[in-house]
Amino acid sequence: MKNLLFGYIALVLSTGCLFGQYFTRITEGAMVNDGGGSYGTALGDFNNDGFIDLFVTNCCNGRNFLYTNNRDGNFSKITTGNIVNDEASSQGSSWGDYDNDGDLDLFVTNVGDSNNYLYKNNSDGTFSKITTGEIVNDGGNSYGASWGDFNNDGYVDLFVPNAGNTKNYLYKNNGDGTFTKITTGIIVNDSGSSAGASWGDFDNDGDLDLFVANNYNQNNFLYKNNGDGSFTKVTTGSIVNDGGNSIGGSWGDYDNDGDLDLFVTNGWWDESQNNFLYQNDGDGTFTKVTSGDIVNDWSNSFGSSWGDFDNDGDLDLFVTNEEYNNNNLLYSNNGDGSFAKISCDMVDFMAYSLGTSWGDYDNDGFLDLFVANDNEQNNFLFHNNGNSNNWINIKCIGIQSNVSAIGAKVRVNAIIGGNSVWQLNEISGQTGGGLGGQNSLNAEFGLGDATLIDTMIIEWPSGITEVFTEVAINQFLTITEDETFPKIIIQEEELLFDTVYVGNYVSRILTISNIGTDSLFINDIISGNPDFTVDTTSFTLEPSQNQEVNVTFLPDSSGYYSGTLIIKSNDPINPVISVNLSGYALSQISISETGLEFDTVTVGFSLSRQLVISNLYTEDLTIQSAISDNPDYTVDISDFILEPGQSQEISVMFSPDSSGFSYATLIIMTNDTLGPLMYVNRIRFVSIHNLRGGIRI
Repeated sequence: MKNLLFGYIALVLSTGCLFGQYFTRITEGAMVNDGGGSYGTALGDFNNDGFIDLFVTNCCNGRNFLYTNNRDGNFSKITTGNIVNDEASSQGSSWGDYDNDGDLDLFVTNVGDSNNYLYKNNSDGTFSKITTGEIVNDGGNSYGASWGDFNNDGYVDLFVPNAGNTKNYLYKNNGDGTFTKITTGIIVNDSGSSAGASWGDFDNDGDLDLFVANNYNQNNFLYKNNGDGSFTKVTTGSIVNDGGNSIGGSWGDYDNDGDLDLFVTNGWWDESQNNFLYQNDGDGTFTKVTSGDIVNDWSNSFGSSWGDFDNDGDLDLFVTNEEYNNNNLLYSNNGDGSFAKISCDMVDFMAYSLGTSWGDYDNDGFLDLFVANDNEQNNFLFHNNGNSNNWINIKCIGIQSNVSAIGAKVRVNAIIGGNSVWQLNEISGQTGGGLGGQNSLNAEFGLGDATLIDTMIIEWPSGITEVFTEVAINQFLTITEDETFPKIIIQEEELLFDTVYVGNYVSRILTISNIGTDSLFINDIISGNPDFTVDTTSFTLEPSQNQEVNVTFLPDSSGYYSGTLIIKSNDPINPVISVNLSGYALSQISISETGLEFDTVTVGFSLSRQLVISNLYTEDLTIQSAISDNPDYTVDISDFILEPGQSQEISVMFSPDSSGFSYATLIIMTNDTLGPLMYVNRIRFVSIHNLRGGIRI
């Protein structure tokens, strides 16, 4: 069934520029050597193994391509089944779970005399071709396609734009595996030469609106969802009055203000034009952006796709051009509403490029890029080499909403570069600005230097909103709508222990709570420093329960201590939480000097210096003896007791018997009682170094 593994063997083909380190072009494997007249790309995990697979449409009565991800950086080309052996002039495609059985199905559009295709996923790696129903028997001259649940009934519907000044198609999902063709309303009775279409809730009212791109300098269409199954055509504003040879539109919140902006590619078949960028004003209207390379690069553009390729916390844009002498375009978001045009790296490779999709095919947290090329040229795959920025990748699974979660809005807030930044990703059945370009159905965010996601909000198509706090970064996360799950909360972010004397201990309480809706299992609590211990390492908390964990600081020597407590649980959002620990330990005995230096003395004479010993503890301290390892230095003391807080001077005598420099170490022995957990009357050695005297004859 599968042949020719795609090997992860690559060469860095561009160097010496600011962004040259970001991408490596993959040059070996079927995926990038199959040739063909490729138009559309669609990324989706059709076998549910956690790694995105790829479907590529081919025109001119060719066969389409399906590559399954082997989870090791390699792909296998699928060669059996209708999905890769039906011959037509295919244009666009879109993954979506139309029957809500938990795996992705595929719709493919065709031009010419062919009907469109619908392939049902059999959940075993194969597909069944659907042959009944208007959805696969309407013919037409179809280019793009986009799944979206326009009536929020929990099943994805399908919009299909048609070229040649014909009416477009809207198919309502009946929830039983069949579809009803909608025949009333402006959305299916406007005639135009339509190419691409993308659903997007531009007014944030909870239902999907629709943008349709028209070519041959016709005005584009924008339909506002009325929330009752009908649509109102927007007729005012540049967004629907600019004309243009438009191919498709890509929705994305490039300015991080919480609403969807729109990029539109122009340049149908050898007619170069500027592309359009419309900034959402947040009140249902748009402002046309007129400055910057992003809207002034006169080119013959086809596909486009938003994606934060550098994980710095804002959306960048890749644009394909279908003329061989025009490079593709990559615009890096500057974070201030403007873009920097990248003039090297992946854009150095010229081809007749059409569809394009971002997706993290090797699950390293960074978006890679696939580009479909026409005219029998090989397709492009660019591997993202990554950087030090953080990220999160979120898969949403609908329960009351459609299972694919198409139309769900995922919002995250984190501190990036010292600023509080909100980002939005609306999961889409068509993200490319061309006839077919679908990014991964996961919500992928770059987080820059953020160490934590403070807040994550998921607004489901069903109307359910879920809020998550303190979400760990650099993880692949699966969220099921309104699912019961445990939620761990640690009330103390840090434990600071009171100063303690060596050998004694002090304890602090750590409170762990379950504010979720399912049992929380604390699997392990690990201290990275043996001077900090806990009284329990595993337990279960039911919803609304909490438990106090006793953390003990028991130092074995004086000084500053720090450590980290690691708490592991079954919380799907925060499976590992760390708590910082710190404390300071003092010795029971205090010596006033750490070194005694004597003045020069004549042989046969003596000099003395004073040393003060203090008891800092709460019990009596017995000074038992003092021994010098050099007979030139002597201390004449007998046992004495220091009560708590008391001090006593002792004299150290320097009596040399010959000339020269003299050194020694003084050892003071005490009982230094170490507390109830240590041995009583243990001998403690305190060394006073650098006893030094100069001798004169």
